[in-house]
Amino acid sequence: MAKLKSLDIKICLTAKYSSNPLKVIHQSREILLKKGTNFVAVCITELTQKIKFEFRGFVPNDKEQSVRCDIVYKDKTVDTHSLSAFQMTDNKYVDNKKINSYIDIRFNGTLELNFFKQWFESNILNGTSISAEKYPFVHSVQDYKIIEEHLEPAAIYCVGCSWTTKSWCESGYDWPSLLAKSVGRKVSNLGVNGLGADGCFRNVQYVLKNFKDVEKIVCLLPGKYRRLFQFEFLGYTGYAGILGNDGSSIDKLPPEFKEEAGQVFRETLDEEKSKKLWISSCNQIIEACKENDVECLISTWEDDGDLYDAIPQHVRLPHFPKLDIFNQRGSDGLHPHRLHNEYFVKQIKPYFSRQNSK
Repeated sequence: MAKLKSLDIKICLTAKYSSNPLKVIHQSREILLKKGTNFVAVCITELTQKIKFEFRGFVPNDKEQSVRCDIVYKDKTVDTHSLSAFQMTDNKYVDNKKINSYIDIRFNGTLELNFFKQWFESNILNGTSISAEKYPFVHSVQDYKIIEEHLEPAAIYCVGCSWTTKSWCESGYDWPSLLAKSVGRKVSNLGVNGLGADGCFRNVQYVLKNFKDVEKIVCLLPGKYRRLFQFEFLGYTGYAGILGNDGSSIDKLPPEFKEEAGQVFRETLDEEKSKKLWISSCNQIIEACKENDVECLISTWEDDGDLYDAIPQHVRLPHFPKLDIFNQRGSDGLHPHRLHNEYFVKQIKPYFSRQNSK
């Protein structure tokens, strides 16, 4: 498994002043800032690491004095605002107060950068979630949101990819929401953009280990040319989704992962390996549910009829409708429309009133 135990970033300090030079103190080292860009190398070893820079030399009569603080990773400037807090000290004629989200320094004081997990997920790992848990919820991170905090207990959990999410259809018309209305049960939507069958198995494990009184797990398995790339980042485990039709996501991960992620991408393009992984993941989902006495129901939108036929009949739902049965599409022009979701729910509803249902 690919591992990255430390992360090298640069702090770019862009200094402006007329006749009064500025200096910064970092880790007991005093640095005289030249006009223009100054780089300070920083090694990150912990997700909650704190970095401090003490600025000195600001005077009231030099209006041109300023220092812009940016974080640079792989020659790209990333978000600094969400990490920053500045404590003003020893400034004349003003209140020496604390300012959050402050990176354009114009006062003497100490800038503190407080790193946190979601920052790394969003800015370094291309939205890939990382966790210290044995059975994490595999998902992508957007806008630093902690998705797990919004997952509530339900009777039915729906697992899948973007065809399951609420992203591409009118509010309330994703198929899990329609299913909840149709069967009169509380349903939780665990759809994740870009997830493959192996990722669905991981999220089924997450449900089984973290929620009680689960009645059913419904999986809409994605296509076969997808798989997870597992890695370790600063002591946490991550699962990045690799799509067979798009290798660009590999370049958005740390370069230390490129070789192993590239190997996973090449294996994703191997039809036989991809079929075997898909079927294996399907069977793992069934077995995990069986061990926990939870009913499992599975369908797919994959066009490969062999894979749909590989779903054991006692858990097999009707195939998700092909897109061409309706002219309409989701908001991106590619995903299912609410009409597809309504059709699918109408087809699967009888399976929720069978005698062997809980």
